[in-house]
Amino acid sequence: MPADVCPRAPEPQTTGHGGVQMGLLENTRLGSFPFASMSSTSLHPVNATPSAASPIQTADSAAITIFQITSLMVILIAAFLGNGVIFLVFVRKPSLLSVSNRFVLHLAICNFLMCVVVMPPVLVSVISTDWMLKEQSCIATGFLNVLLFAAIILTLVMITVDRYVAVMLPLRYYIYMTARRAALMILLVWIMALALALPPVFGWNSISYHHHRFICTAAVPDGSGTPNDSYEIYLVVGGFAVPLISIASMYGRMYLAARDLVARDRHRWFRVPSSEETTGCSSTDPVKKQRAFTGGGIKKILRVHIGDEWRTAQTTLMVMLSFVVSWLPYYVVGLVEAALDRHVSPFWEWIPLWLALSSSAFNPYVYVFRSASMRHHAFSLFGLRRHASIKDSKLFTEA
Repeated sequence: MPADVCPRAPEPQTTGHGGVQMGLLENTRLGSFPFASMSSTSLHPVNATPSAASPIQTADSAAITIFQITSLMVILIAAFLGNGVIFLVFVRKPSLLSVSNRFVLHLAICNFLMCVVVMPPVLVSVISTDWMLKEQSCIATGFLNVLLFAAIILTLVMITVDRYVAVMLPLRYYIYMTARRAALMILLVWIMALALALPPVFGWNSISYHHHRFICTAAVPDGSGTPNDSYEIYLVVGGFAVPLISIASMYGRMYLAARDLVARDRHRWFRVPSSEETTGCSSTDPVKKQRAFTGGGIKKILRVHIGDEWRTAQTTLMVMLSFVVSWLPYYVVGLVEAALDRHVSPFWEWIPLWLALSSSAFNPYVYVFRSASMRHHAFSLFGLRRHASIKDSKLFTEA
């Protein structure tokens, strides 16, 4: 057969769609690198070349992972030390375990359990970028995550109830807040927390591992419509919205009551006399001299009262800010994902979880170490001595 009529094998294509296909394969391999999964640029690899995208993606993702590991370690250590000191104080000084401090100790135990149960698996998942244990372990861990989150939030509500009774009904406090009633309130916390955490175990929604949250928890809608969105709404309302409204309303009423009390005391004891009273008084009349006294003594005590009012407002603001900053983003993201029926961006997946975990480090300071007596006993654990200061608020900051 002549050579010019021999069939020719098709030449391999090295350009056009073949080049794009090779680029996709290369970028797919780069995307499988452990750190690359955290970079937003790896989600759109079509227009990137391997030589240009690889170093940037790796460096950016490595920096994010290092920051995640470092910040989580700081939260873990701070929460472990803060709640551990509280626990040791009550062990060494059982006499401090009043009715109010039973709620504080319970909060410290819940925070400590978060350090032991929730944070270590999250840290391992950040390092390995995947869930390394069995599926049953994921279900158990997810159940405990929701349970502890709910127990911490509901314990904060019980602490607020205790302080509300102490401020608004001081003469009846020891009638209403007994040791038995405190135990029943703590039991109620766990019953309500179980009511929030158990539904996924019995089929209302499910528990799965969230890649960008690094945690096992209730499944998030992914566009397929399989997860039950009503559970996410139930969790947000029962686990966050109702506690937030309860805490805000009670602390608001406590602040108004404390402010009115300061105003009444100021008017009762330190009324400034009029000009007629001061000019008409006799220099030998001690009663009129007392009324005419408007010097540094009254100004000093007025500064004390104004300072108490400011510290009361400061405590209210600190309690509300710590609660909202720690928990609002976490539950809002869950509600948004349920409403949109899809995941949000990776950044808004893990940042709210870190803020929620940081509550276990904030709570010891907000609810315990602002008390002068608790600071004194905490310092004494390390052989230090610190005297209580008059500047510490005495209206409702004491634990």
